[in-house]
Amino acid sequence: YTRDNREAGSLKIWPLFHYYDDPAQGTGWQTISLWPFPDDTMDRIWGPLYSVVEWRRETNGDKYFGMLFRLYSQRWNEKENHVFFAGFDYHNAPQRTEFLLLGGLLGYSHIPNEDGKMSHYLNFFWFKL
Repeated sequence: YTRDNREAGSLKIWPLFHYYDDPAQGTGWQTISLWPFPDDTMDRIWGPLYSVVEWRRETNGDKYFGMLFRLYSQRWNEKENHVFFAGFDYHNAPQRTEFLLLGGLLGYSHIPNEDGKMSHYLNFFWFKL
């Protein structure tokens, strides 16, 4: 059993850029970093509100890309893809395909029903019809 002793690393060119490499969180970077000191809580909660472009790779292999204060964002891995742009949401996975407006106000879903069979649904005011 081999153990890797990786240490977390971070580079911050305040206020323009922040890069991090942490075995527990993954690797990523973002442009515009308003808080000058290393602070995970500040970066996690407030960072997305002023980030122009951000990218990260999670420890499980998932990747994330966001830009323009998360007006556009995308998460993906080998099996699924999730794209969000200005209120429109698209999710594609082996057992799920969805197109949603405002989180389900209007939309289309192709997901398993209670019996496990794939079914088509229209979303209207967050109800599946």
